[in-house]
Amino acid sequence: MLRLYYASAIDTCVKEAFEQIEMFKKIFAKFSNIEIYGAGFGISPVISLNSSKIFKKATVAHDLRQLRLCDIFLMVTDLKKYGAGSHMELEYARRMGLLTIILVLNREIICEACNGSGEDEVYGTKNCCSFCKGKGKLLRKEKVKNIFLETLADKIIYSIEELEEILKEITK
Repeated sequence: MLRLYYASAIDTCVKEAFEQIEMFKKIFAKFSNIEIYGAGFGISPVISLNSSKIFKKATVAHDLRQLRLCDIFLMVTDLKKYGAGSHMELEYARRMGLLTIILVLNREIICEACNGSGEDEVYGTKNCCSFCKGKGKLLRKEKVKNIFLETLADKIIYSIEELEEILKEITK
């Protein structure tokens, strides 16, 4: 049984956090031989901004103990929200030698042919531009350009489909 630790800077928007967690629960449910740990999974709570300092510290300590049990570290980011907790978990995972995957869910897209832009509503399932009638491929506008993230990650991916392919491969 593989153990995956899910991390995301989600404490800044709790409503969005629970929507994201529900989306990932559906994805992870496809893989019965992976146990999921981390914010919003199992007994790990989501820390809100108005949580007490004692609760935050106890939760972080609990999460780091859970992280020690895992084989894979998955950090989900939109490249706009990045908290101290995510930074600490990422560094901790690196020190333990865990397979580290950064999934960048960024909705900003641009057409390679006409530079038309729009929003990708389902994270990467659109693949052609409606502005130039499908002549160009839609690409994510923002990629990871942070040396810290680049050097700590084993793999940086930009879509749910890529994540599912990795999970299929490691659960064979």
